[in-house]
Amino acid sequence: MLKILGQSQGNIIAIKVVEHFAKTDYRALLPIIVNRHNAFKQIKWYIEIESFTEDELKRFINSLRSEFEYNEKFVKIAMAVDEKWQNMISTFVTQTTGVRFFSLGDNVSAFNWLKS
Repeated sequence: MLKILGQSQGNIIAIKVVEHFAKTDYRALLPIIVNRHNAFKQIKWYIEIESFTEDELKRFINSLRSEFEYNEKFVKIAMAVDEKWQNMISTFVTQTTGVRFFSLGDNVSAFNWLKS
């Protein structure tokens, strides 16, 4: 389930994904990405991932890599995720620069980093 967070402002898109990321979530998120890209060209992204199984997490990360044609427009991606998943996620996002991991609940540091 996708939730657009209130910290989505300017060139920052902030989302929280709980348990799974469905095609309907992708369809809801895509217009936001397109609009921010048109307005700012370079986008910063906060992604909070919560309550995922390993299989769901793999599907989510694969969809980020393959379905988003705007991946190169993300100059920074802050991922707040349980530490047990950070190593696995890092193997999926190795070709993406500007990715930094934060512990769940450490969103202040994540947003400070995105804004820097």
